[in-house]
Amino acid sequence: MISASLFIQFANAQGRKVDLTDGILIYWSERKEVPAYVLFIPGTMKPDESFDQFFTRTLSGKKTLTYMVYLHPVRWTQSEVAEVVDSLKYIDAAYGPQRKSVKISYLKIAFDKTQAGDPENVDDTTETEVELYYKEHEFLLNVMDWPDAMGAPKFVEKMPE
Repeated sequence: MISASLFIQFANAQGRKVDLTDGILIYWSERKEVPAYVLFIPGTMKPDESFDQFFTRTLSGKKTLTYMVYLHPVRWTQSEVAEVVDSLKYIDAAYGPQRKSVKISYLKIAFDKTQAGDPENVDDTTETEVELYYKEHEFLLNVMDWPDAMGAPKFVEKMPE
């Protein structure tokens, strides 16, 4: 298995523009497969911070901008992506009015900005407000589609433990 940094070095050598973004991954998946869609909140954990502290700090604002990312294509550039997602440490939470069970993790995603969308195609910037329940907290997420200009996901990497 290669690391995200090696993937980025290879991509850059091919003339691709790839950025690595840390963040919170919210997903619902009971099976060992890549979730088609995930929620992603870009953010970086401080060195002295636990995941629980980071998660609460990141979502403690009135509303948190959260992106719906189509993650399924990563399996074409990273064959072991299902194993990576399955091995993530996670916390349990509930999402939406039906309080659907979700897993929340912290990881890195490499986004390829080489062909970042059609300039004539306008991104849908509609935000949908959804609740996320964790312990005694209720967080409000403003969910919108990941903008094409921010690139397509190509690689995921588990954070070091």
